[in-house]
Amino acid sequence: MANSLAPPLNVGFIGLGNMGAPMAGHLAAAGYRLHVMDAALDAVGRFAEKHACEQPRSREELAMACPVLITMLPNGEIVREVLLGEDGAAGGLAPGSIVIDMSSSSPLG
Repeated sequence: MANSLAPPLNVGFIGLGNMGAPMAGHLAAAGYRLHVMDAALDAVGRFAEKHACEQPRSREELAMACPVLITMLPNGEIVREVLLGEDGAAGGLAPGSIVIDMSSSSPLG
């Protein structure tokens, strides 16, 4: 039985900063089909120059296309906004989707 999380799976990646861009680059090199976003549009442009990727118009659109969503963001407040805020990615997630938060966030106590 094939691994359903193996490439070429669509993976959403939000946060292409100093840590996120290299991590997403490794996923692209491994054959995953990336759908990427960042608040800094120039970061998306730099990433797209090096790696094949989709650039959705909204976080919800990104989530609708990807059964796996990875965030690499500066803090928990931004993670909440990206997932649950206006045009939040959570609105596009299908049942059974996987969200992986690799951000610099504090755990809830």
